[in-house]
Amino acid sequence: MSGNGARAFRELFASGPENFG
Repeated sequence: MSGNGARAFRELFASGPENFG
């Protein structure tokens, strides 16, 4: 996983981890 991708994933997870279930 690239740093950019990790950043996007981290932001999404931080934005709404509940969406990931």
